[in-house]
Amino acid sequence: MMKKTIIYILPILALFISCDLTDDEPLVLTTDPITHVFHDAQEVEVEDSLSQLSIDVKIVGWKKDERGYYNLHYRFVNLSSNEVDDKNTISYKKIQIKDDVLTENLFFEDLDSLTDYKIELKSSYKDEFTSSNFYNLSTKGIN
Repeated sequence: MMKKTIIYILPILALFISCDLTDDEPLVLTTDPITHVFHDAQEVEVEDSLSQLSIDVKIVGWKKDERGYYNLHYRFVNLSSNEVDDKNTISYKKIQIKDDVLTENLFFEDLDSLTDYKIELKSSYKDEFTSSNFYNLSTKGIN
């Protein structure tokens, strides 16, 4: 029992020993401005589901005091033709904050009916990029 307790205490003790607690500056844990940024996309109902798609993109995990350094990048691809239908970059400063979450609505029209699409979302902070998040979407059609 004593050996297990020592094994659990040693890493915590090592952390405190490695901290220089004699400094006048407080101990501050820094976080990477890009690692914790996450995207989510939810399809929104549209008037003409045969040729339109609308997506609410939500972004969390960004540093609020550095909002001006972030951008959202998206690529909207028609999977039947592998053509990029739309591609854009939007500054986080232009994206609305709802309930402490960045929320942007992306609207696509004049699309092919009964077609699968994919949207790629990623963000950048200065010259660093998040990993990409992919979401599959489809227009409706009459069989």
